[in-house]
Amino acid sequence: MQFTLRAATPADLPIIVKQRHAMFEAMGYVNRAELELTDAKFEEWVEPKLANGDYREWFLQDEDGNIVAGAGLWIMEWVPHALDQSTQRGNILNVYCEPQYQELGLTRRLLIHILDFCRENGIRSIISNPSDTLRPLYEALGFRPTGEMKIQVSVPN
Repeated sequence: MQFTLRAATPADLPIIVKQRHAMFEAMGYVNRAELELTDAKFEEWVEPKLANGDYREWFLQDEDGNIVAGAGLWIMEWVPHALDQSTQRGNILNVYCEPQYQELGLTRRLLIHILDFCRENGIRSIISNPSDTLRPLYEALGFRPTGEMKIQVSVPN
């Protein structure tokens, strides 16, 4: 079976949102209302970024043109530092593959494409927050855990 790689366009926004939703469901998120709210907020956030190129998405299509996998790259403005003076950082997100195609290496193919895109465009630092299932693939591609710390504070509604 052959799969064709193609870049997403702004017209693909509903597919990107649908795949993101399916990704979270596959990770065990089951609160439908929360997921639908997240879909709406994500769509509002990503639409202008997709239009201006700050967010890129690539799909793999089967021979019939059905999209079976996708992955995105948010090109974030970032502060230069001692290890990387670039003002951009890549953030890989929305990595999804239809369950019946997961053993075919499609996710790996998408991730390699994104890494190549970053190299070709001078983006040296790339981060991601993969699911536990995908963590071994990321590690095989050279990703390593970092010392970043995180806190979520409560904010008024």
